[in-house]
Amino acid sequence: MNIPRPRIPKLLDDPEYRAIARVYAEAILDSNVDHAELLGDYSSFVVEVLDHNPSFETALTSTVISQREKAGMLERVVKPVSSSAFYNVLCVISGHGRLDLVRLVLDEALLEQDRRQKRRDVKVTSATPLSESQIQQLTSSIETKMSFIPRVENEVNPDILGGLIIQVGDSVFDNSLRAQVSQLSGQLRMRYLHEIQSGRDRFSYSEGN
Repeated sequence: MNIPRPRIPKLLDDPEYRAIARVYAEAILDSNVDHAELLGDYSSFVVEVLDHNPSFETALTSTVISQREKAGMLERVVKPVSSSAFYNVLCVISGHGRLDLVRLVLDEALLEQDRRQKRRDVKVTSATPLSESQIQQLTSSIETKMSFIPRVENEVNPDILGGLIIQVGDSVFDNSLRAQVSQLSGQLRMRYLHEIQSGRDRFSYSEGN
């Protein structure tokens, strides 16, 4: 199941907050529940409830509203439409007064799940959209050569002319036609300069004689 990463406010996206969120995320994935269902409910809560009702998210993260009132809101809004596992997760987070980290906990849970399943995002840039079969072939090829399961995202950029640019984390493998042309141009330029210099050397040598 491919769950989109939640939007994280810049204020929370720092090592200290992430370390706290990771504790909850690991507890979720270590629990004896259906993780796919739980994370699916969690993602739906963030996308369909929080993203569309910012005032509700503000209330949940407010320091003015009591924990009891927040628990009541979760019981009315979440409990009737979600799995008991996800509702319990929210209750635990709320009970510790960390509903401000609710988005970050989901993000860390998805990251940790990818680590455990050895999955990584791979961005593949092509001049034209890749077909489903091409993406499947590329996925199989990457999985065979690498020690992880790729989750391929195709991005289209006509400026690369042809070929592919494959990015895994900070590593970029540029096999685009634009890069090949640029490399060839550089080689021709170096050869041209070398020939000019050789001609100058021969000319200088002749003058010396």
